[in-house]
Order: sequence, then structure tokens, then C-alpha cells
Amino acid sequence: MGEGHRKGKEENKMLTYNTKMSRVPLPPVITDVANAVANVVASDAALLPPVQSVVPDETLPVLVLMTKDMKPSSLAIFQHYGKTLIWVEAMKNIPFSQLDPCVYLLVDYRLADARAQLAREDLTKWNVVHYVSWIQRVEEYLESIKGNVITSIPKQSISKTDFDSKLLNQPLVPPSLVKSILKRVMYCWNN
Repeated sequence: MGEGHRKGKEENKMLTYNTKMSRVPLPPVITDVANAVANVVASDAALLPPVQSVVPDETLPVLVLMTKDMKPSSLAIFQHYGKTLIWVEAMKNIPFSQLDPCVYLLVDYRLADARAQLAREDLTKWNVVHYVSWIQRVEEYLESIKGNVITSIPKQSISKTDFDSKLLNQPLVPPSLVKSILKRVMYCWNN
């Protein structure tokens, strides 16, 4: 009998060992935890709202509200897909509709004059995007001005429509067991 025959026997022994181990009952503590995690994951799936996708209305320009500095490479991406206008404080009393026509209007939300100007504007005439740092994703002001929240500018897009779609929609991400458990713990803690 050769080397291959011995190797095959060892693989069969390991398969038998693994099969026997899968039938070993788990201690009650581990079984309870496993069942609780399975219930949390199952109930979180039922709580999730359906994914809603925003189809970019190309007749509306995009208003990007920034709370962090934009890199020159990111600015170049906007300029590649259309005329880009950066709002400065000298424009503070000029309505957005009277500014030079543009596809993308970038406004630094950290400026007090910018916030005052935004309060006077009709934002239904814009596709709104919030460009924030990862820690600011939970800021309260994001609730007052509806729009998609992004932390980075989409780098690879095949067209302007694709770029706008990536700006206006959250990317699909895989589910996270850790996030689900933490959300459930926080829900139980608060209630």
C-alpha cells in the first residue's frame, strides 16, 4: 500500500472525527446564547425597512453640503461630470437660483452664512447630498435637511448618471452580526 492509501485513511479518520464532534451536545449556556443570537438576527431582518433607491432627477442640480474639507482629487471628479460651483461667503445674499447655472453646488455647512442661506432656500429644487466625516454620520442636523449621507466621493463611475446615483444612494453592504447584536442591546437598554 502506497502513500496515497495512507493519506486517504487519515482523511477518512478526520471526517469521522468531525462527524462525531458535530453530534456532541453543547452545554446549555452556549445553546442559550446561540439561540438568542439566532433570534436577534431573525428579528432584525424583519425590522429592516426595504431598500429604497433614489433615481437621480437629471433636471435637478446636486447640492453637496460639506462638513469636512474636500480633496482636490474629489473636486476634480465633480468637475469631470459637470460644471461645479463652490459657494463662498461673498455669495451670501444671492439666492442659489440666481447663481451661475451649475450641475454641482458645493456648500461648506460649517460656515454660519452658508447655514443662514440654506434656511432661505427651497431645497426641493435640488438633489441634496451630505459629505461628512464618519463620526458625523449621526449628527442631528442631518435630520433637518433630507439627503443622502456620504463619507467619501465615489471614485469609479461609468457615467454622470452612475456617479449621481452613487451620490444619492447608500451602497449595499453585507449584514453585520456584531452591529445587529449591538443594536439589539441598545434597544433593550433604552426600553
